[in-house]
Amino acid sequence: SFGGFVLQNLTYANISNNVIYDTYSAVYLSECNYTTVANNKIFDSSNTSIQIRDNSTNNTIVSNTLYNNSASGISIYNYSDNNTLAYNTINYTVNFHAINMWNFCDENIVRGNIITNSSNMGVNLYWYCDYNLIEDNTITDSIQYHGIKMSDYCDENILYNNSISTTETYGIFIYNTSLNNTIANNTISNTN
Repeated sequence: SFGGFVLQNLTYANISNNVIYDTYSAVYLSECNYTTVANNKIFDSSNTSIQIRDNSTNNTIVSNTLYNNSASGISIYNYSDNNTLAYNTINYTVNFHAINMWNFCDENIVRGNIITNSSNMGVNLYWYCDYNLIEDNTITDSIQYHGIKMSDYCDENILYNNSISTTETYGIFIYNTSLNNTIANNTISNTN
């Protein structure tokens, strides 16, 4: 099926305590506000497991367990601001990034997530994503690329107190006119 939960243009929804498996996308939020996605077990998604997109704001994605995703674990994109991704466990992301944020997504919080065995980036910010806070995350075993990457005009972000180890290339990689970012108190070890 396309998705376990497909929500469009809703406010104050709650998706909690479910087991969702073998779907295209487990949770799909478009133009949704103040939605909570919590304590779900999600595995074997053939696309991004949790999508927050298209002007979705003030949503909370917390304490979910994601395993064996064929694309990203969690994606925020297309003008989606003020969302919180916290204390999720994302293991074995096959073809893309564990957490992916792109295309004008501002003031989001990515906090306290445990990310292991991502085939690409642990956390990726791309294309005008500004004023986001990336803190207290543990990222290990990024198989092909970096622990955290920011590129293409991602400005004024804060990367604080993240632990990054065993990445194929760089622990933190910032390039292509991403300006005025703050990087402090991170621990990086065993990178190639």
